[in-house]
Amino acid sequence: MRTLILDLGDVLFHYSITRITALPPGAFKAVIKSTAWGDLECGRVAEDIAVARISKELSLDIISIREALTQCRRLLHVDHDLFRELVALKKEMHGKLKVYAMTNISKDDFARLKLLLPTWNELFDADFTSFKAGRIKPDLEYYQYVLDSIGPKCPSLAVFVDDKNVNVDAARSFGIHGIVFESPEALMHQLRSRLLDPPAPAQSV
Repeated sequence: MRTLILDLGDVLFHYSITRITALPPGAFKAVIKSTAWGDLECGRVAEDIAVARISKELSLDIISIREALTQCRRLLHVDHDLFRELVALKKEMHGKLKVYAMTNISKDDFARLKLLLPTWNELFDADFTSFKAGRIKPDLEYYQYVLDSIGPKCPSLAVFVDDKNVNVDAARSFGIHGIVFESPEALMHQLRSRLLDPPAPAQSV
């Protein structure tokens, strides 16, 4: 049995930051990288509290932050072509591939995200979210939480995909094969090479 652990944002789900007009791109990036936003994604605070903290810490207008978040959510869309290719790959493996989502996201945003993809269960066997785990990537405890839940006998048989190098490096520290997402075409080539070709046997010392 092989295991595929997929990040969602900027891999399967996308939005164009340049189309957000309520805040400049740099300011919006600062919002979603803030400590307060991380606390929201860990389920520790409500969004209103997080936004108020961000407004104070970054000296940004609170109404502009809320409008930027609303615009971002409206712009969010699924890469349906990649989704179909991943589903086809899973079917090609005839029940020998389990696929899991692992994402940093708040409870409400995850509910919105799943509404965009009614066929979610065609690909994913389970999902792991930061708001349930109480941790965000690249916190190693989040990875351990996922591994303990899915229980792969050999982490090297698992593949982890994320668009951020730091998150992939964290997965690699557990012996998981990490792939930094660059494009759908490159990802599918890497996945097919890794999952359809038998892994090389471990060398005895």
